[in-house]
Amino acid sequence: MFDSDDLPTRPYPALAPEPTKVAIRLPASLGMLDHGVPLEELTVEDLEPPTRVISTSLPVSAQEAFEAFCDSERVHEWMPVVRSSRVLSRSTCGRPERTAFIARLERSSIGYTMRYEYDDETRTVRWCNGLESSTRISGTAQFTKASRNTCMMHYELNVETDNDLPAWGDSMYNGHPASAVLSDFRDYLSGDWK
Repeated sequence: MFDSDDLPTRPYPALAPEPTKVAIRLPASLGMLDHGVPLEELTVEDLEPPTRVISTSLPVSAQEAFEAFCDSERVHEWMPVVRSSRVLSRSTCGRPERTAFIARLERSSIGYTMRYEYDDETRTVRWCNGLESSTRISGTAQFTKASRNTCMMHYELNVETDNDLPAWGDSMYNGHPASAVLSDFRDYLSGDWK
């Protein structure tokens, strides 16, 4: 479903607690190294857990949180910068495969389509909007059991842009958007979301 370069390559500690090799994707404008090796084929030894992954506890079971997060059609209900979301296609099990979003910027809007991939066994969802977009968004969320009625959410969000976009319509998303997403999702699950 996804091209290998579309999605984050860094595993979560819960999925791969041992050191792993990860691919590094650098801008194409940097060209080739002196030795003729394309930069995107370089690897590094990842000795530390990923630093871009942030975590929070949620007041529901891991399965409930996973199902709520996977419902991309309702993202606009809990993420203030998303004005609307519409599922374009679903998998055979009914989960969204492609969803179109319109997000609020300071004085404008931006539209994009996300593609999703799910791993029910590890309660992990990955998403991306592809390399061809001028604003590339990708990420991973994993939900692990903490107790019968609580769980941990491990989250990574990558946003790259070829041009300067206006600020997000919600100032909380301008500094560290991943933290804002976690906070908004936790608040959503703490309320009457079902």
